[in-house]
Amino acid sequence: FDRALIFMHKMPRIWIMYLQFLFHQKLYNRFRAVLDRALSALPLTQHFKVWEDITKDDQLMTIKHVQVGRHIMERFM
Repeated sequence: FDRALIFMHKMPRIWIMYLQFLFHQKLYNRFRAVLDRALSALPLTQHFKVWEDITKDDQLMTIKHVQVGRHIMERFM
């Protein structure tokens, strides 16, 4: 994913796929870091696409690391 993002860093779908991969691998700290990178790289008009996918199905509520989940939700607010 990192290699793909070198050339396609403005494509929200790549970021979403990367975030889903990290979430399912339970790499929550890396998930948070990549989420911050995604929101920094994408224009504000595309942030909703990332948030929409992350917040669906209450995925963030299943995170066992409360600090990481709290940070992600604070970033959303």
